[in-house]
Amino acid sequence: MCNKKFFDKKKEEIHCEKNNLAFAFHNFESSVSNLEYTFNKKLDIYLLKSYKNKFLEYIENFCLNDKNLKIKEIINKNKNNKFDVEVIISCKFK
Repeated sequence: MCNKKFFDKKKEEIHCEKNNLAFAFHNFESSVSNLEYTFNKKLDIYLLKSYKNKFLEYIENFCLNDKNLKIKEIINKNKNNKFDVEVIISCKFK
């Protein structure tokens, strides 16, 4: 299993074995909890509109496009009346 902060890593820096389950994490703060999504027909998944290109770049470089490809967002209100968002991409490593 591989865990990476994918915005911080280049392909050469990630050492996972092919077909291992890989998890990538990204955290950010938002002023709204109702985030905008866009549907990607090729991958059959919804992507956060504001991070679509970064997520697609990661998926295309590191993930097999199969039933294991999943994206999950966890949104919690913080003490500043904003929202902490954690995005988790899980997939089989390419």
